[in-house]
Amino acid sequence: LLMVLGFLAVIVQGDESWWVGLLLVWAPVLGAVILAPRLWRELRTGQRRCATITSQGWFDLLHGQGLVRWEHIERIELHQRHTVVLTRGSAPPFRDRDLGNRLNHRLEDAMRSSPRPLPSAGPLFREIGPHHLPYRPESRAFDLVDHAAEVGGIDVRRPPTFEEMRGPRR
Repeated sequence: LLMVLGFLAVIVQGDESWWVGLLLVWAPVLGAVILAPRLWRELRTGQRRCATITSQGWFDLLHGQGLVRWEHIERIELHQRHTVVLTRGSAPPFRDRDLGNRLNHRLEDAMRSSPRPLPSAGPLFREIGPHHLPYRPESRAFDLVDHAAEVGGIDVRRPPTFEEMRGPRR
């Protein structure tokens, strides 16, 4: 937003420094290219389901992956209310359609060979992997898990929480 305001200020001034506007315009354009699809995805799946269950498989709407056949799904894991659909190694890999995530992964790969690597952007920016689809609790994908186990015969794992692993308090 600040870059757009700076760009507009240069235009309004009508100064000889028009080239400064060209230097400022790349950031809002890149931001729109990255954020517009994310906003569209959130609006499209905001009140609706992020996925559905069919007789053929798990149909992903949130990440735009489409149908994931039951024979390709190895298991579904529930970490409290975070849901992860894991596919077999022989299944076709998922493609992250989010440009921001892809740019972040490429930057991290390039920086691994650098003498002074940049720290990772962290797990919040990692959406999907080649064989896993994560769903946040807000997506309510956890509501579909039991139905997926019935319809597709999928193994559902619920790893213990930290409190359960720690045991009862004394």
